Amino acid sequence: MGVKCGDIEAECYDEIWQKYFPESANSTRVLLYQDELVVSFLDRKQKSEVHALVVPRFIHILGTESLSPEHHTDLLLRMVEVGERVVQGQLEMKGYDSEAENVRLGFHRWPLRSIDHLHLHAMAGAFVSCTGNLKYRPWLPFIGYLDARKLLVCFQKRSHRS
Repeated sequence: MGVKCGDIEAECYDEIWQKYFPESANSTRVLLYQDELVVSFLDRKQKSEVHALVVPRFIHILGTESLSPEHHTDLLLRMVEVGERVVQGQLEMKGYDSEAENVRLGFHRWPLRSIDHLHLHAMAGAFVSCTGNLKYRPWLPFIGYLDARKLLVCFQKRSHRS
């Protein structure tokens, strides 16, 4: 399925990091996972006890508005699966309950999106600030946060109709 990479630096991962996260290009990074479709690493601005990002590995996608059920359902499914897996692994390392329902998965869209490259926020545990508590809540889609699992279900229904 994929290769777990621990702290190994990968060429494509470096390219993604340098191009789409330039303000943090020289900061410490921890690669959690990569496979043929996605790469996952810890978010440099931790907003909860566990906060990872999952991004497409070889293609640039601006954001959720650029996704279509016909072309991106498999990618979205992989991003959700990897997000759940890496957060569960991080929770287990910290001695917390690692149940999938405790993992929050979502995408920011305008006006909250700060990076113009599709990235899934995979989070668990308490928020470390009031900002995180507001900015990463799926019950506020009208301000720019989309629940990834709900988006995936919508895409799967639409892709089966075509």
